[in-house]
Amino acid sequence: MKSGRPIVLALGNSTSAYTSTVEINIPMGQNSAVQGCFALDEHGEVWLCHRGSRLTVQAFQRKRLKRTMIHDCFRRWLAPALERNGVDGNTERDVILVTPISGPHFHRNLKRFAFSVKKLKEAWIKYKGSELRMRRFISQMPATRGSWR
Repeated sequence: MKSGRPIVLALGNSTSAYTSTVEINIPMGQNSAVQGCFALDEHGEVWLCHRGSRLTVQAFQRKRLKRTMIHDCFRRWLAPALERNGVDGNTERDVILVTPISGPHFHRNLKRFAFSVKKLKEAWIKYKGSELRMRRFISQMPATRGSWR
C-alpha cells in the first residue's frame, strides 16, 4: 500500500454504501501527504495524530473540508510537531492530538474524535460549505472548547 495503513472509524449503522466517518492513514515511511502520524509529547508519551490537512466529506464527489476549517474546529487539540524528513530537513507543523497510544482511554478518545469529525462533516453538508455558517457552527462545537488534556 503506497499511502499507509488505515485506521478506519465508522459511526452509525452499516449500509451497502459504507463510508468511514474518519480514516487515519499511518505512513509506512516518510510521507507528509498521509494524514495520520505519530508524535512524541514533552513527557515522552506517543500520540496518534491527524495532520488535519483535509477530511473527505463525500468521496464520490471529491468534497473535502479544508485545513483552515479543520484546524479552527480542533484548535484546542492542536500541538506543534516536528516532522523529520531527509529531504528538506525538519519542519514544524500543527497536528491534532487524537489519543495517547497507551493508557486507559484509547478507545474513548478515538470515539470522541470520530464523533467530532462526524458533526463537522454533517454541518458542512447541511450548510453546503458556507464559510460564515460553518464558522458559527464551529464556534459552538465542544471540540473548540475542550481538549484531551
